[in-house]
Amino acid sequence: MLTDQERLIYFWELRTQVGGALRAWSTAEDALQHDSSENFWHAVDSFLSASIAVTNLLWPSTTRKSAQTRAAQLRAVIGASAAAPEGLRDVRNGFEHFDERIDEWRATSANHNFVDTLVGPLSSIGGVDRGDIARHFDPQTGELGVFGKITSVPTVLLELEQVRDSTPPRH
Repeated sequence: MLTDQERLIYFWELRTQVGGALRAWSTAEDALQHDSSENFWHAVDSFLSASIAVTNLLWPSTTRKSAQTRAAQLRAVIGASAAAPEGLRDVRNGFEHFDERIDEWRATSANHNFVDTLVGPLSSIGGVDRGDIARHFDPQTGELGVFGKITSVPTVLLELEQVRDSTPPRH
């Protein structure tokens, strides 16, 4: 069982990472408004990094019993979902290990078309296999993806806001 002090330390880290993720997404939205693709994708990368830090605290991928127990206790106290936002870890890993995803694409792509940093619906690109579309974001649906792995940004944002609103601020 976590002590009050230990729980507070984890809450502070959660608040720090949630704040970073929400600020990064705000930066991404501003970049979209100002047609700055490069700034948008840098902000998305920061958003994913901070979001995965929250995921590691609340829904660790490790099978270590201590991490699973800690995460379950934290989720119970703040009322977090039982599972991490769908696809978030896969998308973040795709961004983090983009070089490996390109290697996989080189080895498996039938036509070797390559579409990257697409902002818009996947249907806006015709004649391209889905596996040939690297990073993409659809502003209408909020879907963020990398080589066929997709997560819902609105779902991630809702979870982050719930965590923020359920944890005490750091003094």
